[in-house]
Amino acid sequence: MRIIELILSILAILTGIINLVPAIPEKYRTRLAPALLILGAAAQLILEGFRWQLWPLFLGIAGLISLNFFRLEKKWRFTLLGLAVLFSGISLTLG
Repeated sequence: MRIIELILSILAILTGIINLVPAIPEKYRTRLAPALLILGAAAQLILEGFRWQLWPLFLGIAGLISLNFFRLEKKWRFTLLGLAVLFSGISLTLG
């Protein structure tokens, strides 16, 4: 696994965890974490290019970013968070 892929996978998992911890300020959950994911994904695509093993990771990132744009019920938020972290973990094992 390449270094940017590894950083992006860990960042996606940390973003999922940040969304589960209510003590973390909302500005970090809704602004900073998604912005870092977008910048990391852009850096991955520009510097190293796309690889098929990254599909689960990019799906997880899309899910994490969409949490900030849509107001979902609590059970759907946890479902989407779980899937995003799962997809990021799958990407780590495929890489």
